[in-house]
Amino acid sequence: MHALPALAALLPIVAQGADAYPAVRSLPPWLWKHDKGDQSDWSKNGKNNNYTFETVTGFFAQDLDSTNASTFDFLASNFGLVSTAPYAWEAFDWSIQKLNKEAEKGVSYKVLYLARHGEGYHNVAEVKYGTQAWDDYWSLIYTDGNITWGPDPLITEKGIAQAQNVSAAWRQKATETGIPLPESFYSSPLTRSSDTLRIEFEQLYKDLGKEFEPVVMEGLRETIGEHTCDMRSNKTFIHNRFPTWDFQHGFTEEDELWTKERESNAARTARVRQALVDIWNNDESTLVSITAHGGTIQSALEAVNHRAFSVSTGGLIPVVVKATKQ
Repeated sequence: MHALPALAALLPIVAQGADAYPAVRSLPPWLWKHDKGDQSDWSKNGKNNNYTFETVTGFFAQDLDSTNASTFDFLASNFGLVSTAPYAWEAFDWSIQKLNKEAEKGVSYKVLYLARHGEGYHNVAEVKYGTQAWDDYWSLIYTDGNITWGPDPLITEKGIAQAQNVSAAWRQKATETGIPLPESFYSSPLTRSSDTLRIEFEQLYKDLGKEFEPVVMEGLRETIGEHTCDMRSNKTFIHNRFPTWDFQHGFTEEDELWTKERESNAARTARVRQALVDIWNNDESTLVSITAHGGTIQSALEAVNHRAFSVSTGGLIPVVVKATKQ
């Protein structure tokens, strides 16, 4: 393991991403935000789908093999920032700016704040019945008569409290530590993720006088198929619940992706990787918040060749990613 130098002097320590991914599960056309125009055909629009993603390690404890995901407390550990020096977050921000300023042509760096939704009623049911019984039976129906988990379950009171705790941490860091705040926000279309994102950032950004305009992305949803908790609500419901949020153009009214066949982990990773490609192709922001699911985060980490790291409900993992156009 490399020795960690002072944060402001950190050089990129990269892990090469995989070159080949399985075919992406059939999705609606990848069209971007309405105000960014029709981006459905990347080749015709000069967009590049061929990126190599790499993790730049050394900034966060979650990068290190010595950090145990099952016991790590990101709230008590400054979101995992390794440096404990004064002005550490400002130094981190400076380091990322320096990486982008000195990057070769075709290379760019982003900080992904990957957040998992707060506890949902489906999580409660899985704990109640155990994972094996959940996968074999309970996840295939909608309710046990006491708990309803499908379709598109909400977060529990505990899940709301988890999101409120994360919001309080962001507020404290924004006012006291100079943490670089997200410039762009993306959410899975499943309500548990969108509700979590709103709780964590909407009031904070209003108080700070900053724009909060999340984009709902189909590609960020949990593993598709079979489990009723992973059916999404229709677009009208989502819009009515989050009227100021945007959708990728082409986001369908009904859930056209959910089937009784469970998506493979490899297919999910290919789908999530494509979502990252779309973000890189269309968003110049360096600091990006993505609120989604345990499976989505697992696949995002795999896509950027970060080590496996389980994120609990209401959890967060920051990742510095280097993208190189091929």
